[in-house]
Amino acid sequence: MINVGGRDLIEAWRTQSGAHPDVVIEAVGKPETWQAAVGLVRKGGIVNFFGGCPADIQSRWTPRTCTTRVSRCWRAFTTPRARFARALQLIENGTIRADDFVDGECPLSRLPELFRSMAAGNRAVKTLIKVRQ
Repeated sequence: MINVGGRDLIEAWRTQSGAHPDVVIEAVGKPETWQAAVGLVRKGGIVNFFGGCPADIQSRWTPRTCTTRVSRCWRAFTTPRARFARALQLIENGTIRADDFVDGECPLSRLPELFRSMAAGNRAVKTLIKVRQ
């Protein structure tokens, strides 16, 4: 986990880690975090744009930037807002029980530990990350 502390994200990463990661997963969906993801990943690395930006958003990097720096760029999925609303409605009315697929909770401060556990095969389907205690 990187504490940006008001600094530029890329500068903060390089200061604290000294290396470029092999894989960057962008899950915020803002142009500046998409750009930071491409700037953070090592040359030939992988960027997953999980957070979807609105269709009319412009970015300062070009497709050439992505193809010359990154070996793979992809978006995880695009889901219309109506589907999210319908899914929440099904959870709210009890048709779908969130308890059936949310395996546990983890405070944000223990996220690295959770990732290690997942990589070791903890079989969790979904874990709620608690940002605030």
